[in-house]
Amino acid sequence: MFNIKKFSCFLFVLLGITFFSCDTKKSKNDKDNEKEKIKISGKFTLTGSSIIAIGESEIYSVDFAEIKQQEVLKSKFSLTIKDAPKGVAITDLNLEKKTFKINTTGDTPVTAEKQWTLILSISSEDEKYQGSLETKLKIAFLKKGTFVAGNLSVSGSSYISIGKEAEYLINDSSLKPTGLFATLKAEGKKFNLAFKETPPTDMTIEALDLDTKKFKIKTKDTTPATASATYTIVATADGLQSSIEISIPIEVATKTTITSPVVAAGAKIADKYGAHGTRHFPPRNFKGKPSNGTGSRYLMFQDEDAKRVNHGMWILKLNINSMPELGDRDFNTRSQSGLHEVKEQMESYIAPSPPGTHTYKFYLFDTKLSHDDLKVQLKKIAFGGDFDDENRIAKIRSLLGDNLLHETSFSYDYGN
Repeated sequence: MFNIKKFSCFLFVLLGITFFSCDTKKSKNDKDNEKEKIKISGKFTLTGSSIIAIGESEIYSVDFAEIKQQEVLKSKFSLTIKDAPKGVAITDLNLEKKTFKINTTGDTPVTAEKQWTLILSISSEDEKYQGSLETKLKIAFLKKGTFVAGNLSVSGSSYISIGKEAEYLINDSSLKPTGLFATLKAEGKKFNLAFKETPPTDMTIEALDLDTKKFKIKTKDTTPATASATYTIVATADGLQSSIEISIPIEVATKTTITSPVVAAGAKIADKYGAHGTRHFPPRNFKGKPSNGTGSRYLMFQDEDAKRVNHGMWILKLNINSMPELGDRDFNTRSQSGLHEVKEQMESYIAPSPPGTHTYKFYLFDTKLSHDDLKVQLKKIAFGGDFDDENRIAKIRSLLGDNLLHETSFSYDYGN
């Protein structure tokens, strides 16, 4: 006899087994799917402004090069700021261009500079990757018109001779707010520059000229020589928050001096060193040089009173620290290593033969130029032309420009 009660119990047990079996199978599939998913690893880095004006946005660059699973970049990502201030959100994440925006609103509160955590995570649930990566980004949220930000680049000499100065030009094309220098000038304010760390003794920064965008770094005779080093300069603007740092490589080198064992500077030299005697060239010693030892020297000897007369021109290597006493004929053998004439077919030394007594001067120019390059540059000047001595020296300085490291001179008198 059919027992409906027993059948009902059997049916319920059978259904229970089926449901349990299906549920067990589903759980197993879910676990298999989880095992198939790859957890992203590595790191990403961000670059961009450390300040955002409230109510505005800034574009940032993102570098995914150190994410180990590069194929994951084809997935859909989201980028968020952990515990972001009110009104702050990330938009326009572009994986192809590797950029995104951080937007603010008028309700965003002023927030001092701090390290914010940005989280990069996969936003597509059906991808085979899972997980997220974090990085830090330093940002301050400030009111518009109350801060200075952006980047400054500087061009100028990396060499300063002791007791001299070097001029630098600021490129403010990426400075914010735009037109800051003009605004500061109109309001009678300054753009201030100062060394971040203590500089060498008596090395100072002159104020920035807001019109030319130039400033100078000066040294004194008491400034010690230094090897090439990178100095950090902190730039601030009157009345504005924050600062910008500028890095400048500088080498402070000893001044080159000229001496002679046969005559003191400004004194009268013996007759043998001119046409009244044996026409010998007086020996020279050069003390001091750029510590890196590169470049070349140009030495010129001329009559300061008869301005159109050149008595000698030589190009020397920087390791030439002296010139011996030689007769004028000895120079024409060109036997001295490192001594080369500026012009071919010219006498290297013309002994002084003045009417009365004249002043003669050696000019020494230390340059960055190689031996051959210096020779090419100096040939551009029409030596012996119809311009006077003062213009000739000025023309040499102009021609050498930033390649001129240091200039010195030594003079003496010769004649009856």
